[in-house]
Amino acid sequence: MLLIWDIHITTRIADRLIQDLESFFEWQKDEKHLVFLWDFVYHFNYDRKSLMKFYELCLRLVAAWKHIYLLAWNHDRIQTHFVYEEAKKSFEVLGNAFSQGELWKIEFITEPCFKEIEGENILFFPYTLLPQEEITWSTYQELIDSSHAKEQVSWRANHLLQKLIYEWKQEFWEDEILTIMHHWYTVNTPFPGQFARFSYKSPGLDDGFMDMSNIRMISWHLHKPFSHKNYLCCWSVRYTSPLEVQQIKFLFRFDTKTNTFHAFPVLVNPYLRLEIQEGVVYTKELLFDSIREIFTAQCLAFSAEFFDISYEDLPDIRLVDRTVTLVSNLPYHELEDIFPLELRALCKEVKVKQSKQHITALTELLDTWSKELDTRISDWKSLLKQYIDQKYWNISDQYIKELHDLWVDL
Repeated sequence: MLLIWDIHITTRIADRLIQDLESFFEWQKDEKHLVFLWDFVYHFNYDRKSLMKFYELCLRLVAAWKHIYLLAWNHDRIQTHFVYEEAKKSFEVLGNAFSQGELWKIEFITEPCFKEIEGENILFFPYTLLPQEEITWSTYQELIDSSHAKEQVSWRANHLLQKLIYEWKQEFWEDEILTIMHHWYTVNTPFPGQFARFSYKSPGLDDGFMDMSNIRMISWHLHKPFSHKNYLCCWSVRYTSPLEVQQIKFLFRFDTKTNTFHAFPVLVNPYLRLEIQEGVVYTKELLFDSIREIFTAQCLAFSAEFFDISYEDLPDIRLVDRTVTLVSNLPYHELEDIFPLELRALCKEVKVKQSKQHITALTELLDTWSKELDTRISDWKSLLKQYIDQKYWNISDQYIKELHDLWVDL
């Protein structure tokens, strides 16, 4: 089973993205089940033509006897409408007339549902429009009374997930594992490499689900790779912004027979950030070494506690696809010597960003400003009184009384 997520296809990267995906599927041509767990589009750059290019790729895969699962997430709705609504309805109408057996099928999943794929029990739990039925009691009672709209969403999502897990436990033995594939934040937990901590206002799922021993949770949405307890976060296929610097993205193969995962690195429009060291002259080999170091660090973000993950070697590194940001306070003419023109010509784009000042220098600067500010504040009352006496000498007492009534004593 192949797992692909958060593609966020746009005009700028559509052709390269589809080309890389097709190459990957051809390489893994023995895999019959392809699960696209992701944001199909990017809200800030919705492009119908690119969306149709991906849809054509899916049809080619179906024609090659693949079983395709397309799950909708938070970016995949325009108001209440699924971006592939027409295609979804068409395949629902065709139904069995289109499907030539279990291995030739395409499924659009917009609501939570259970599936058995290659012997694996899977609960697809998309970021969806949650049912509005009356709920008289819930473990998440504190959220029921909340007036915050997203806390209400969190309440319904957690209640529904808890209910579905309970229903599944009634049917299967306790030693069975349920794999939950979702697209939600998890609350109250600082994850490895993450600065943000999410709450029910995000909205998000209860962190208590990560303590359940008979479930395995796989998510993306954060665009940051890590594993924590029973939770594997697999991020996005491509880099959606410069905030995703120093990352290697992956596609996954999930072998349900051996219960193992194999990660395949992909390099679609990647970003590299270099802290420039004075005196070091950068070469193509040094850039490659920096990228390999990122790859090694990325692999270490996964814990072996709950997930058995192996890694494919990095593919050929193409600097022509990479944006490099040089972080330095050196003058531009010195940067030209450190990062030569011929190396810049190999890269897609090279940017320069000022590095942060040392904390000691900042502390000294703030201390100086503080002293100057204290002096200015202590003088302002005498300056104002002097101005009033000069400008309104005949009625200055009235102005001073008015200021006194406003709690300003001169």
